[in-house]
Amino acid sequence: MFTLLRLTLLLIPLALAHPMLEMSDFRMNRQTGFSGTWGADRIRALRHIEGTNGQTYLASSAGAGYPGNIVIRVAEQRKEAIPFVVTHGNFLQVVNSTSMLYVNVVNTTLPNATHGTTRSPHALPQLKLKLSTKKEGVRGQWSWTNMNVIQFELASGQANNGWFYSCPDVEVHGELGVFIDFNHVSEHRLAASSCVGTTLHSFGELDVEE
Repeated sequence: MFTLLRLTLLLIPLALAHPMLEMSDFRMNRQTGFSGTWGADRIRALRHIEGTNGQTYLASSAGAGYPGNIVIRVAEQRKEAIPFVVTHGNFLQVVNSTSMLYVNVVNTTLPNATHGTTRSPHALPQLKLKLSTKKEGVRGQWSWTNMNVIQFELASGQANNGWFYSCPDVEVHGELGVFIDFNHVSEHRLAASSCVGTTLHSFGELDVEE
């Protein structure tokens, strides 16, 4: 009884800080041991390329709990990865019981990020994922597809159907950033560059230690 009361008191400030979140969105995740948002879990980033080893998860370039670019990192143990959650159209990194960061889609300022059918051999998609303390950037909604992968849909209704790109990002010293490209005509050029098609998954209890 005391534990439940304590958990409720911890969650009230978070619900007030995020009015779109309701108290019914919270529970104890027995798999992760985290007292947080409904369905909060580590997000696996699967790069669709041969020879990819290890468990790769989404993380912040600035470190856990800090705003920064979304990057893909290998976690030695699953519990080292930070939980995320998709709720009410938002994609959030769960820092602790009273703090969350928004995953936003923003226009990248990298010089070789271009749209269109003519791209350099090292072209990058125009949009990238970043963590921030507030919701900003390109308007859209986050959701899960029927294949249990995360997707982003623009306000116009155009969706990436869960298909992202992981590319070396010079802003974070060459770490793998996560990008979106809605120009499907240029996908073959991206495939020939340093970018690799990537999908974002939550495997829950099936995500076991390797």
